[in-house]
Amino acid sequence: MTGAATSVGGGTRLRRPPIQRGAAVRSVDRVPEAESPRRAAVFASAVREWIAVAACSAALVAVLLQLYLSDGPATEALMPEWVPSVAVLIGLLAALTVKSADRLLPRRFVLGFGWLSTGLLVWTAGCLVGDGFRLVHAAPAPVVWGGVLVHGLALFAAAALAGRTSAYQRTKAGAQDL
Repeated sequence: MTGAATSVGGGTRLRRPPIQRGAAVRSVDRVPEAESPRRAAVFASAVREWIAVAACSAALVAVLLQLYLSDGPATEALMPEWVPSVAVLIGLLAALTVKSADRLLPRRFVLGFGWLSTGLLVWTAGCLVGDGFRLVHAAPAPVVWGGVLVHGLALFAAAALAGRTSAYQRTKAGAQDL
C-alpha cells in the first residue's frame, strides 16, 4: 500500500495513507520522541531507588557486623554509638517507602525521614577524616577497619539517599505539597 504523490512547490512528496486500526505498524511509522523522555525518567527513578536501597542495606550489614564482631564501637567521640544504626534504619525505611508513599504515608513524612537520615549518615561519614589520619599514622590510635567500612558505606548511602530524596521532592506532586 503506497501513498499518493502530490506536487508541492515544484517538488513531489509522498503522502502516507492513514494507519487503520488493527494494522501492523512499522517501526518507521512510530513516533518515539513522545514516549522516550518519560520512559527514561521512570528508568532513572527506578535506578536511583534501587541504588539507595542497596547502599542503605550494605551500610546496615556493615553496622551490624561492626557491632557484633568487634571489640568496640566504630564511632569516635564525635557522635553517640546509636547514630549509625538509626541513620541506616531510617534511610532504608525512607528509600523503601518513596515508591508507595502517596498511598501509605504522607509526602512530608517521607521527605522528613529521607533528609533526617541523610543528615545522620553524613554525620556518621564525618568520622572518615579521623580514619584517614589513622591510616597515614598522623593519629596515635590504631585503625579500626570495621569503622572505616561503616563510615565509607555511610557516605555512599548518604549520597544515594540524598539523590533519591531530592528527585522525589522535585516531582510535580511534591511542588504542590511543599
